[in-house]
Amino acid sequence: MAKYLGLASAAGIDWKAAAELDEASLERRLPGRSTSEARVVEPHHALVPSGCAARA
Repeated sequence: MAKYLGLASAAGIDWKAAAELDEASLERRLPGRSTSEARVVEPHHALVPSGCAARA
């Protein structure tokens, strides 16, 4: 949390400004961050074994 508060402060973003931005816009304004770094890759759920199927 302290890391992001420091990044926001360095970018001149206060609580009021942060409240008006969506997450993607906020991350684009933070120094040293890119949206590709912040992006989470979701697994292809159809290919992930669920553990519910009977095992042979």
